[in-house]
Amino acid sequence: SPDDDDAWNIQLPPIDLPSTSQGLTETQKKLLKYRRVKEQQKMLNKLIVTGAMKDYTTAIEEFAKKGSPPPAPELPATMNSEQRKIRNNYLFMKKCVESNPIVPIQEEWLTSMLTLVPQHLMEGKGAEKLVEQLLAEVTTDYEMSMKRYMVRS
Repeated sequence: SPDDDDAWNIQLPPIDLPSTSQGLTETQKKLLKYRRVKEQQKMLNKLIVTGAMKDYTTAIEEFAKKGSPPPAPELPATMNSEQRKIRNNYLFMKKCVESNPIVPIQEEWLTSMLTLVPQHLMEGKGAEKLVEQLLAEVTTDYEMSMKRYMVRS
């Protein structure tokens, strides 16, 4: 159809190089190229979305004439689904939390906490193992609390 031919003939306007590009260092040239690619990507995405909306509008008009309900719009693959956005956000936050070091719990806090445990629970068979489990649990809770704080702040 003629609309399909027009879609393939869309050309992006060229991005002009600055006149001072001869005096740029390699790093500056790479940054400039990266910036140009990003601008072109934005323009491509805009063209794709505009085309998809134009097609959807045309489809709605056709279906309005026929009297049947329009189908759900077919969005381009460049647009993320809500589920994918949530997953990417989760993975990003997980990576940030895992890459940031957590300040370990201070020994004085653990010692102070142990002074609050009744003495008869600190003595006897298996008490040492119980204390180790208690300290491990407190340390784990502390680390989880710190990670939650990082995510929320």
